[in-house]
Amino acid sequence: MNTVKRMSVLLAVLTLIPLAWGQIATNEQPATTNEPPISLVIALMDGSRLIGVPGIVSIPVQTAYAKLDIALKHVRSITVEKNRELAVFEMTNGDRVKGAMILKTLDLQTAFGKVSVGLEQITKIDVSYGAQSELTDYVQAIGNAQMDTTEKKFGTGSLLIDGNEVNPSYLRLADKDDWNFTATHGTIDFWVKVNTMPSVAAHLVSTCSNAQNTASYIKPSGIIAIGKAGLNEIASARGVIRTGIWYHVAFVKNGNTTTIYVDGINKASADTAVWTDSDQNLTIGAGWYGGELYTGNIWIDELRISKGIARWINDFTPSTEPYAYNDANTKLLLHCDGAR
Repeated sequence: MNTVKRMSVLLAVLTLIPLAWGQIATNEQPATTNEPPISLVIALMDGSRLIGVPGIVSIPVQTAYAKLDIALKHVRSITVEKNRELAVFEMTNGDRVKGAMILKTLDLQTAFGKVSVGLEQITKIDVSYGAQSELTDYVQAIGNAQMDTTEKKFGTGSLLIDGNEVNPSYLRLADKDDWNFTATHGTIDFWVKVNTMPSVAAHLVSTCSNAQNTASYIKPSGIIAIGKAGLNEIASARGVIRTGIWYHVAFVKNGNTTTIYVDGINKASADTAVWTDSDQNLTIGAGWYGGELYTGNIWIDELRISKGIARWINDFTPSTEPYAYNDANTKLLLHCDGAR
């Protein structure tokens, strides 16, 4: 049986922790509503955050005086106290309610599918309503971008890019200064596995969008490269990437020098100016230049973008565990886990 499942959200800094479903509230969001959706921005104990539309419209709370059902649309924020037993609800009218949330898990519908997170992992919940929603500000799954539970480097799955050139699958993020390394150090690293070599080039992480901006890609001969689309590139030798093998890849900008590491080994390095301050979307798994689509049949796992730091300046041993969001330099961290 094909166990490929629709990929769950992996937002800028999402750590998705496998949890038991436990008790789930039954006051689900109505199927249709005239009101704009509520979205929650959830801060997790490891420093990451999760954004999505909740599957409930209210939260049952046991206070010192009574059991209440507090409607989320009347809540500004929820802060879990250090003892993990009580939470403080800041209400939109200025009131404050303190009590124990009678839930074990909270379900969110995200840009990629349903995610379930245990309340013991939550430190704070900010409620965003209507036009203030952050839900569309981050990762969008385009085409058939999905989580494949049969292939992964870590966790429960990885991002599958199917290589379809008619209906391409990829992730898209809005233009942000976080992706601009022109005046600073920076690192893009991830794990990748190629199922079939591309006919021309399989874009990995790209901001080109038909302009001469930065793109990283794999060529049919097993070359891995980064460059300004249609202008220049820094490239490895042939045969560095082969099919059926998980590789750790890192593009590291240290000063004016950019180095490509594969499994921690320097495969190419130069002072070629391959970084641009693009105003285009960031795409993962596909890219465009000269009106042509560049994609491939690949898997990607544990993708991280770091600004202001060259994570490695010499050969290194890649991590054998998923990353934690534990420093200000991490601007995007996709674990590529979760299932619908």
